[in-house]
Amino acid sequence: MCNFEMCNDVVDPPVVALLYRLLAAEEEAERRVLLLRSCRFRTPPPPERDECVDSEAFEAAATAAATAGTGVAVATPDVGDAPPPLDLPCPLFRHFGPHGEAVVLEYLRSASPKSLVKLFGGGGEAEAQQEGAAFAKLCGVAMRSWRLAACRLEEVADVLTVVGWFPEARSRCAPLVWGAGDDSGRFEALTVESQVEQHTAQVRQVLASTPPDLGALPRKWWHCVPWGRCTEADLAQLVGAGVEVPLSEVGFAARGWPTQQLLLEAHADDVAALVEFAPQAEGPIGVYLQRVFELLPASDSLLRKLGDGVEDEERLQSGWNQLLHTLLAKIKLRIREQGNPLHSEEQLLLFGGCATRLADPSNSTLLADLMEAKLVDPSHIFELIKFVLGCKYVPNQSGLLHVVRDSALRAMMRLDKGERDELHRTLLQGRESALPLQVLFSLAVTELDASVQPLVVRQTERLDADGWLELLSLVKDANPVSGKVHTFPRSLGPLFAERFLARYLRDDPTLPPRH
Repeated sequence: MCNFEMCNDVVDPPVVALLYRLLAAEEEAERRVLLLRSCRFRTPPPPERDECVDSEAFEAAATAAATAGTGVAVATPDVGDAPPPLDLPCPLFRHFGPHGEAVVLEYLRSASPKSLVKLFGGGGEAEAQQEGAAFAKLCGVAMRSWRLAACRLEEVADVLTVVGWFPEARSRCAPLVWGAGDDSGRFEALTVESQVEQHTAQVRQVLASTPPDLGALPRKWWHCVPWGRCTEADLAQLVGAGVEVPLSEVGFAARGWPTQQLLLEAHADDVAALVEFAPQAEGPIGVYLQRVFELLPASDSLLRKLGDGVEDEERLQSGWNQLLHTLLAKIKLRIREQGNPLHSEEQLLLFGGCATRLADPSNSTLLADLMEAKLVDPSHIFELIKFVLGCKYVPNQSGLLHVVRDSALRAMMRLDKGERDELHRTLLQGRESALPLQVLFSLAVTELDASVQPLVVRQTERLDADGWLELLSLVKDANPVSGKVHTFPRSLGPLFAERFLARYLRDDPTLPPRH
């Protein structure tokens, strides 16, 4: 007997009857089918039933027979008066005749998943695999009669293999795969993590091709649904049931704002998730920024894992800056792509949180960018400028670097004069501590309102000799080496005049002016 697909040796008509008598003598049904699979007939057995049936009626009757008793409604096309076939139409009949078809159908109705894998997979040899694949094509309709009564845990892999060959069997097999191991309690008794992961992956494979039906799927497998296929209502039901929804797999940015809120609230204790996904939300993110900076001080284990360095403090600082970089980069992208700048409260929460530790130069540059004209709403910058210019800087510990203050100073100069004067007053009135020198320099070379000038003079009185030397150096460095001077004290000329003269004549601005 030979491979009917792969070789030229065939079964001649005179020996067909002998072939079937030999097959009938085989005790094992699996052996009979494997032998028949390898046969090729020189002349196919003559048909013994009417095959002149419209193809649509042919297929519809087969589907109806396959789904009989399952409670699934099947739409039957209008085929006029065409008589349906008496039983399942199948290419097997045309290849093997009624006797061969009967042998295969009898076997397939109750075949185990393992034996089907052997029949259609062909084993390890390439020739046998090709033979099995060809036989599977012949059995496409016949396999609709296959019914799996139960599925043991060790059979799940074979069931999935069979479903891969015959996708129409998926709906019949899926509930059995979901419940695999329930009767014996084996799934609950699994102690090897790899076994649990393997079965979970198999269930995910069954569910992957269609949207989830949470009404039919057992609750214990809800975490295996294809997240990208979930509707907003599905996600709400999953979150409400306490299922952990992976934000990276649900298409978070494309979801509606109510669903985004629901998902973010479900991850309210996951600082990494909030950092990554809160900036992608459509609505206000102030509450999530606040939560991020509440969680960071208690996230040392995560910061150590993310951070670099030898000393523990180095790793903590590095990890903090890495999380901060993700947050700032996502916020910048949000503003550019969504045209959704931060509001005053959100800005203060972000910059205030960043000032609790010392942002590295890369993050400080991102913070400075968030105050530039193209990335900020002018109506929501006043309070932020006031905060940044008044923020205390502690070297190597906390505060905001010069690049951030420089950006705030540029933002201040973009304000209307009335707003700028008000900002000066609110920044200086009642202030007991010294302003950062860069801020004092900016005020000194600005045209000040009369009500503001005494407040700036009071700040200069706090300067010691080194402070004055640095302040005058800032004025000098802001002007070209040669050419027209453009940066100078516009409203406080007399206060600076003799100190500039002393620096010019004696290059010693530490000397007090002569009176």
